Amino acid sequence: MRLIAALPLALALGAFTGLGFAPVGWWWATIIGFGGLALLLRGIGPRQRGSGPRQRGIGPRQRGSGPRQRGIGPRRGLALGYLFGLGYFGITVWWVGNMGWYLALALVAFLALWGGLAGWVTTWVLKHVPRLANLWPLVTAMAWTSSEWCSARVPFGGFCWSRFAYTVPDQPLGGWLPVIGAGGVSFLVALTGALLAALAVGPTLRRRLASALVIAALMVTGGLLRLWPLPGPAGTVRVGVVQGNTDPSAGPLSIGAARTITAMHLGETTSALATWRVEGQAAPDMILWPENSSDMDPSQDAITDALITQASNLAGVPMLVGVISLGPGPGERQTTALWWEPDIGPVARLDKHNLAPFGEFVPLYGFFTKFVPMTRQVGLQSVPGTGPRVLHVSLADGTPLTLGNVICYELAYDSTVYSTVDNGAQLITVQSSNESMSGTTQPAQQFAMTRVRAMEMRREIVVATTQSLSGLIDAHGRVLDVTTEGQPAFRLYDVDLGSGRTPGVVIGPWFEGGIAAAAALMVLAGAVAAVRKRLAKPEKVE
Repeated sequence: MRLIAALPLALALGAFTGLGFAPVGWWWATIIGFGGLALLLRGIGPRQRGSGPRQRGIGPRQRGSGPRQRGIGPRRGLALGYLFGLGYFGITVWWVGNMGWYLALALVAFLALWGGLAGWVTTWVLKHVPRLANLWPLVTAMAWTSSEWCSARVPFGGFCWSRFAYTVPDQPLGGWLPVIGAGGVSFLVALTGALLAALAVGPTLRRRLASALVIAALMVTGGLLRLWPLPGPAGTVRVGVVQGNTDPSAGPLSIGAARTITAMHLGETTSALATWRVEGQAAPDMILWPENSSDMDPSQDAITDALITQASNLAGVPMLVGVISLGPGPGERQTTALWWEPDIGPVARLDKHNLAPFGEFVPLYGFFTKFVPMTRQVGLQSVPGTGPRVLHVSLADGTPLTLGNVICYELAYDSTVYSTVDNGAQLITVQSSNESMSGTTQPAQQFAMTRVRAMEMRREIVVATTQSLSGLIDAHGRVLDVTTEGQPAFRLYDVDLGSGRTPGVVIGPWFEGGIAAAAALMVLAGAVAAVRKRLAKPEKVE
């Protein structure tokens, strides 16, 4: 295909691939769209007439009795992958534009580089390591997975929001989540797409049949794994969830005047307690408030401390409260979850580990604040927390509880999420504050991501947000209840406690890391082959 046609097609395929993410949720679009990219990178085109044999190849022009063919070189692979990335990330993370259209453009333009990397790796390996030519679907899938692995780490802690794995909660491949984790399932989605491409253009019936059989095996096995029975619960905890809402007059980039959001959560908690008592409901064992349900540090602000204390004393049970805490150094802050006990106050805390660059902190602060003045709007610099993502606390009746808590953006990071069950979490909660992304696809994407986490850990997850999508997700990833966005709400859930770790939590990071390492070795092998070929080329004699 001519480049002038291939480039816009790559862009369109990327956008189509992005439709697999919530709220659209066309999971099959991700598989088909990536399969289209695999075809472009493979360089399969219409049959060319000539006296020589039909050639299908990757790499430089091939000399012979037949017509000269232009293969897909690494530079073209980079361009195709980048255009694919522009369409893909343009669909999946456009919501960043809620904070400024220029921010969305910059982020999408940067993230598309990972698509370019996948395209370059694929074509580089197929050009310089011809022995892998028949395995091009596998090479293409490995290249994409390695780009996802890199994007979760580079730069400034990475940005891994748009992984293929987050499209699978409603499709058969989701059954693989507790077996090989999110990273492994991303690879299976990419492999299925590439095999679908091979099924369409396989040179022989035997190869097409092999592709079809592998696709069927992956899908059927995934579907059967969804039937994997859950172990019996290790008890239950009654959790009250409060979604206090934010001041709608404050605009999308503000949660209102100081202490307003805390007062709103106090008010909704009061309504919840009154309703539960009138209905004769048993009291909750704990109450969950969302991230940033207090915009002030209660240890520094007496009014905020009084508001939260009033809520806790009225409830008579412990509360997990999301606050903005000052420190540890001057000009710094942390996003914190406090375990607040009646008549006592905060007795334990967790600080958010994974922070959004240019949203919660400014990397290379001196450089960016000098040359990009708008970065100063970030304000106090957030500092990441350390240690495991669990709290060892006691409920109102003295029952000990190991609580694993994930705060918003952290959901995208395997190591942070897995740290909860690695450290013995019995109950998993998620706190989030999505008001700046209200009316976009971001809340639905995050809720789908939480469903994926529930499936791979085989745990029920309770979600509390300030005004977005709060609810309960079971260990199969099914949504048992969800609130309405932009409305105050409260809920009462009996949540099963869990124990242990799934194979996906244990081997998932190694599986994805192994694929990335193998892709790096393929690139290295291609580099060695390229150097050898250049050294072996005879010198021209004058």
